[in-house]
Amino acid sequence: MSRVCNKELVKMRPRLQNWAKRIGLFAGLLLATHYMVILKTYLPGNKRSLMCSFGEGRLGNQLSAFATIFAYSQQYGYTHVMLAAQAKMLNYYFEPKEALSIEILETSDLCVDVFGRSAQCRGIWQLPWTEVRFQNDRFYNYSNVDDQSLFYGHALNIGDYPNQIKSFYKFLPALQSIFSFRPRFQQHAQAKLHEAANFHQDALGVRPSVFVGVHIRRTDYQKHLKNIYKIEQVSRSYFHRAMDMLQAKHRNTALFIIVSDDLEWAKDQLIRNDVAFAGNTKVLPKDVKHPFSYSDDIGQDLALLASCNHTIMSFGTFGLWGGLLSGGDIVLPKQILGVKEGLELKEAGLLGPSTGFYLV
Repeated sequence: MSRVCNKELVKMRPRLQNWAKRIGLFAGLLLATHYMVILKTYLPGNKRSLMCSFGEGRLGNQLSAFATIFAYSQQYGYTHVMLAAQAKMLNYYFEPKEALSIEILETSDLCVDVFGRSAQCRGIWQLPWTEVRFQNDRFYNYSNVDDQSLFYGHALNIGDYPNQIKSFYKFLPALQSIFSFRPRFQQHAQAKLHEAANFHQDALGVRPSVFVGVHIRRTDYQKHLKNIYKIEQVSRSYFHRAMDMLQAKHRNTALFIIVSDDLEWAKDQLIRNDVAFAGNTKVLPKDVKHPFSYSDDIGQDLALLASCNHTIMSFGTFGLWGGLLSGGDIVLPKQILGVKEGLELKEAGLLGPSTGFYLV
């Protein structure tokens, strides 16, 4: 009897699998329809459109995403929405600003509890932007962000790595106020600068009057540069040229504060009497399983860069934000024109001595 049943089950398996797929699809459609109804209920035609990034990038990426959406919300009235994990990361490093009315997606009316988990309705967020392909990278062009048909009744996904410098640069003073480091990071940065200045004075008899943050991004970024953009890391000669240029500009009163995810490389390659290796020896590594991880070493290093007067950077949004928050000159390698951030800086019209951005 059991053998007969087994044979019948074998014959019926394709049919059962087909029905299972149909049931699963039907259940998925029900859930999608349910989400659609929820979204339409809370986004009537007279409600300002929501704008959110679902990106899981690290701190520099999160700052760029925040700044981009902040700029668009200021310019066009979009409602700024963040994921709880993104907000938690930023709140770890920066003083919370009660005046900012930023909605947290998971605690908003847009989320429902499905089988004990918070559903974010991500599948129906719109991406009405034009995709741009550059080398092996893909990102978006937001030239239609001022389209009035998008202003109301939409949930807009701005993409994972927005960095619209040309839009948020005009709001930089406001962003510098928003990204105000928590006291422990500010105090650490000031202590490091004071220690470096004292050591420099004791060794050379001259107290520096200008601090230049130098951010050297290496480790995981080398593979990223080669695979995505087909370019190599900057060499030590770039950093020496950049330091020589700023030292001449400031009449030999500058002290270079080195921050890197590979500080040992920096110590081997930047042997000078006007440098201080003040950054952390070990920093939180990239962890794809825990993309929103945070730690004090990251906050300490960024606060240190931001506390300097000027910046020399290599690649990446972390170094860029170190420079933007410092408010001084930013020196960049010419190779940056071959990566996304370089294109965005060029699009913003910021590359040139008159704007304080120097290509070396």
